Amino acid sequence: MKKLALIFAFLLLLCGCVPKRPPKDYPTERMEKALDSAEFHLASSYFSYSGLVAFLEKSGYSPEEAAFAAENCGADWFEQAAKCAKELLEFSSFTKEALVFQLEIKGFTHEEALFGAEQNGY
Repeated sequence: MKKLALIFAFLLLLCGCVPKRPPKDYPTERMEKALDSAEFHLASSYFSYSGLVAFLEKSGYSPEEAAFAAENCGADWFEQAAKCAKELLEFSSFTKEALVFQLEIKGFTHEEALFGAEQNGY
């Protein structure tokens, strides 16, 4: 009888019918703190996705925590590029190509950078 129970349990395990352990608490407290930090900094500055992740990592968050925050902060990266472009243009004049290049250096994708330039008259 024990052999039959073991065989049955093994078959259940193979087919994936055995309930899995519940996932660990997600998001973690540190992920929530990273998200709070992202939202705080986005309220006063402009970041690309990769720029925000790098900033949060430099602030002491792990790559996983920083990525969670950037993915869940609700930022519109195209809007961020447009605002960043506007700020750049307040300090210097650029050709469209140079402005796009500057935005790409800040981590915006080419599409986001083009959008940012076009929203500022280019």
